[in-house]
Amino acid sequence: MRWIQKNNSPDNFEKWKAQEKPQFWNQLPGTLPDDRSPHLHYYSKNELRAALLEEQNSKCLYCEGCISNHPLKTRIDHVKIPQSDTQSSGHIFDYNNLGLSCNSEYLHQESEIRRYRSVTYCDSDIIPMEEEAVDNKQKILPSARHCDAHKKDQVLSFTPYDRRCEEKLQFLSDGSVLSENPDGVDVIKILNLDAVQLRNRRQGAIAGFISDGENKFIEMKKAKELYEKLSERKSLEYSKAILDSLKRLF
Repeated sequence: MRWIQKNNSPDNFEKWKAQEKPQFWNQLPGTLPDDRSPHLHYYSKNELRAALLEEQNSKCLYCEGCISNHPLKTRIDHVKIPQSDTQSSGHIFDYNNLGLSCNSEYLHQESEIRRYRSVTYCDSDIIPMEEEAVDNKQKILPSARHCDAHKKDQVLSFTPYDRRCEEKLQFLSDGSVLSENPDGVDVIKILNLDAVQLRNRRQGAIAGFISDGENKFIEMKKAKELYEKLSERKSLEYSKAILDSLKRLF
């Protein structure tokens, strides 16, 4: 998990809210209607996902796995204030409370693993929006769910919109995540960030950077150089786990 700086809410989203004064999440349509009046403002979940995807460098805001603009494979999450509380608090359409999470029901399917196997950077040109979504996901064990699929309406002690998120969680080279802070332990548990499938994916990503190809760690100098270079690459998949593992080499 890395800190994400929120952008300003999209103008069209704010104009639509001012016009419709929506009270329920399902009032925001999935896509734009074909027949649109020039005198009205329109917005959709598809456009909202696109804005959040750009803001998050095409990565899940929790686990940092690559995601695309897909209505079933991603979830628009109410990050700070759960959806169950947003209607009474007025935050249901607050852009600062919205983020894009992977849907782990899909992430660990073999077809998805093959699709992203050669992807290192979450580039929207490599991972385009998919026009159609077929709900053919395979059921997975509850223990394999993570991010929003596991969080549901639980409240996090801190979020990716809080700078301290990078200090509270530490990743090891085997892909596991831990925390010496009660809040960090709580976040790991709520999001299930140490799920076996997720840990294995992180371990595979980490190995490509810290190994010299002969089952040995890269030299300290190279680890430092790589750390400095990758620190600025926000689109790097599982970047916090990779950076933590590199830092332990110097």
